[in-house]
Amino acid sequence: MGVRIRVPLRVLLPCLAVGLVAIGAVAIGVAEVSGTRGYLVRQADNDLLGCAKTMLMRGFAAVPGSGPVSGQVPGWCGMELLSDSGQVLIAAVPAAGRPAVPARGSWLAAHLAQQVTVPGTGWPWRVSVEPVRYRPQRILFAYGADDVQYLIGRRAGPGISGMLVVMAPLPGAGSGG
Repeated sequence: MGVRIRVPLRVLLPCLAVGLVAIGAVAIGVAEVSGTRGYLVRQADNDLLGCAKTMLMRGFAAVPGSGPVSGQVPGWCGMELLSDSGQVLIAAVPAAGRPAVPARGSWLAAHLAQQVTVPGTGWPWRVSVEPVRYRPQRILFAYGADDVQYLIGRRAGPGISGMLVVMAPLPGAGSGG
């Protein structure tokens, strides 16, 4: 009924070898991408923890629209100051390149002192939510919407309780995490 086609062994073995090499190359590529993504996430986590530690070690002043006063925190991290309810007091700078952090008090409280990947503009962002205390302080001889600065420090101390969101982009790391 059916015609049986026999493939010579000298053709079959090289085809089989090429197929196995191709499967191995795909497996190595997947492992390499996965390992690189894990490395980028670990590096971002280390950067976030170092940045948050540096910021909160001595405390700092931040002005709405400009972020921390220059020279007070490392230049490679971004930050946002939020009230306990999730109201943004100081938005990340620049606003066009910020992560989409859910501004709900319950989400923020559930992720305190954790590193989390959130979506953002162009690529995912790694964020760390740290509990802080802040005190609004009027800037002398400044009048308008930005006439206040916030003195931000560790959770223990004077002031109102809030949350500091420290952030770093993960370009090339893909989504998820």
